[in-house]
Amino acid sequence: MAKPSTIDLGFGKHAVQIPILYEDRSVLAIDKPEGWMLVPVSWQNTQRNLQAALNSSIAAGDFWARSRSIKFLRNAHRLDADTTGILLLVKSQNALDQYSGLFETRRMEKIYLTVVRGVPRQPEWPSRAKIAPDPSQIGRMMVDARKGKDAETQFKVLATREDAKLGGLTLVEAHPVTGRTHQIRVHLADA
Repeated sequence: MAKPSTIDLGFGKHAVQIPILYEDRSVLAIDKPEGWMLVPVSWQNTQRNLQAALNSSIAAGDFWARSRSIKFLRNAHRLDADTTGILLLVKSQNALDQYSGLFETRRMEKIYLTVVRGVPRQPEWPSRAKIAPDPSQIGRMMVDARKGKDAETQFKVLATREDAKLGGLTLVEAHPVTGRTHQIRVHLADA
């Protein structure tokens, strides 16, 4: 029997099928849906904890995992809960160490596409604004030149268009050099 091309999590109206985009002996690349957090398994304040859901599904022997003999699956990098995109999952602790090292040493290129309201002043620009937690709102990040951590993102405008209801819209390509929480959003808001 062929391996399924999706990871099936949940049941009934809460069921979700996550497409598997690529697989080899070390990794699975999936299309992470919006709304799923990549928080530690020990943090159970959400029903949308992707790592906990994957672990639960593997432990239950769900077919998508059983057909691949998966016993271990961890994210090698993070995507914000509201972000969709390709997420790399690794199948062993050794693979996790290797891929995490590639991300930490910035040898892995990350490209994001985002649509923003308005039209940037320049077709390409860097942002090196330092980022820190916003003391007035838990979980929110902000530019803070004094207390912030170094962050760098390269931006490039790919397309613009006018929308009758929203005004100008711009498709922007973002290349984060560092990986701070909410970095792309904070840097775009600061542009």
